[in-house]
Formats: sequence, structure tokens, C-alpha cells
Amino acid sequence: MSFNIVWHGTQEEAADLANSLAHNCSCEFGADGQCQLVCGAHRLLQDQRVVDRLLFGRYVAERLCAEEFRV
Repeated sequence: MSFNIVWHGTQEEAADLANSLAHNCSCEFGADGQCQLVCGAHRLLQDQRVVDRLLFGRYVAERLCAEEFRV
């Protein structure tokens, strides 16, 4: 199955996403090196809507935290 997912963010944001995926990856590989089970972190990247929402969340996170904890 092939997925046509487009990253609409910057190269730096893509690198941050790749680092997060590497940190949270729990994919299982067989003795032959083939992926036997795709982890949840990587399954998220199979849906364009999820990828777009991750990027949107990155853009608004700081503002939402500031609004939530404003004194």
C-alpha cells in the first residue's frame, strides 16, 4: 500500500518530526530486516489529515499555552 503524504512545513520541522519518530518508534523487525509490525507513531504518518494537524498543532502550541496559563 502506498501513501501520498505531503509535508507542508519547513525542513527544520521535518527534521524535528523525524527525530520524534525515531525516539518513539517501536516498529518490530524480523531476522531478515523486514518490518513485521508498524508502530503507532509511523501509522500516524499514513494519513494526510493527521500530518497536517501535527504541523498546525506545532504552530499554535505556544500561543495556546500562553493563553491557558496567563495570569
